[in-house]
Amino acid sequence: MIAAYRELWTLHRARLIAIASVVPLAGQVFLADLDFETVGLVSAGGVDLAKWAVLAPFLLLPPLVLPVVSRILPPALARSPQGWMTLWMGWSMVTILWSLSPRQTMLQGLGIVGLWLTAVWFVSVFGWRRFAMVTVGTATVFLGVGLLVDIGAGNLSLAGEQRFNGLTFGPTNLARYSTLTLLLAATLWRLDRRARRLAAVALPLSAVVLLGTNTRTALLALFAAWLVVLGRRRGARAVVAVLAVCFALGMAFVSLGGATSQALSRTDDPADIGSFNGRTTIWPIAIDLIQQNPVRGYGTATGEDLWVEAAKEGDIWWYAYNSHNIFSELALSHGIPGLVLFASGLLAFFRRWRRWDLPWHDGLVVAIIVGGMTEAVINRPSLTVIALAAVFAQRGIPLDEAPQVEGERQLVAD
Repeated sequence: MIAAYRELWTLHRARLIAIASVVPLAGQVFLADLDFETVGLVSAGGVDLAKWAVLAPFLLLPPLVLPVVSRILPPALARSPQGWMTLWMGWSMVTILWSLSPRQTMLQGLGIVGLWLTAVWFVSVFGWRRFAMVTVGTATVFLGVGLLVDIGAGNLSLAGEQRFNGLTFGPTNLARYSTLTLLLAATLWRLDRRARRLAAVALPLSAVVLLGTNTRTALLALFAAWLVVLGRRRGARAVVAVLAVCFALGMAFVSLGGATSQALSRTDDPADIGSFNGRTTIWPIAIDLIQQNPVRGYGTATGEDLWVEAAKEGDIWWYAYNSHNIFSELALSHGIPGLVLFASGLLAFFRRWRRWDLPWHDGLVVAIIVGGMTEAVINRPSLTVIALAAVFAQRGIPLDEAPQVEGERQLVAD
């Protein structure tokens, strides 16, 4: 009997290990941004036990298992620019000690760490191409199913108040998900001709979904990413020429006065544009809260608690889940030390750009930053965390320098 099992293991070892590696990443890509209300896995009040029972194998187990079983991961996490993000994740878990909601901080914090570790390990072992194939393939299914849900709900308009939600928490989350899918599919198209069939499906699908969300910041983030790629490929003159054309078009729109603002507003109210949909009322309150507790912050993923209290006191007139800015949210949840660690990681990432001819990776990070100007994009587990971890891993961990372990080496082979 034992000999038979050994023979089966020998014959199917590579396939079983590959499946065991791909399934966690694919599960994370599909589940991280899933609104569990759409499948009825949300309980009333407190922690949603059914939801976290589904998420636990994919989000909570990796940070407990991978550092123990993998010899590749520890040195990968120590290298620049990844090392700064490792310190940032460590600090985010330390905030449990003074968090407004320790349970929330522990669950969401471990979820973010789990996504990050899985992406770093996967890219270090398999490489970027296989990571992109698994991620884009899973994201395409996620977006496709969500599009069918929107069609069933009658959200077919590509403009106006009817906006695509898909399987996510709302249009802005879906816009961010589709933007990242589009950029990842673009890298896949450039890297591997064999994967172009997958990219050929993902690119138009993610573009249609993105337009259906009617999210202006996401379109701006995509444009910024394209400018970065254009600058890396064609030089600064091409970027200046494009910006000059955009400036001319912008001046033409401005000359039209209020008609332009009304056309760009989803509510036909020109003031909607100037206030960034009410975000300008939130940002001063966020700055005040940061000044009250600048060093420790209020704990990872506790922004919602702060804004619920602000709404009760009448400081804001709408229900905000976060401060709607990546940097202010980091300062609120992690304090100034956490913000400094995260910003240092970004600076270290871009300092190494000359070593790598990977403009789409630079564009992806820029898109995340631009999108983060009006959204707190890394305050919870999401595809944003997965994509950011992957590009940091690729930038800091060349595969030919990474230590190899026999059990993990088998995963590199097809």
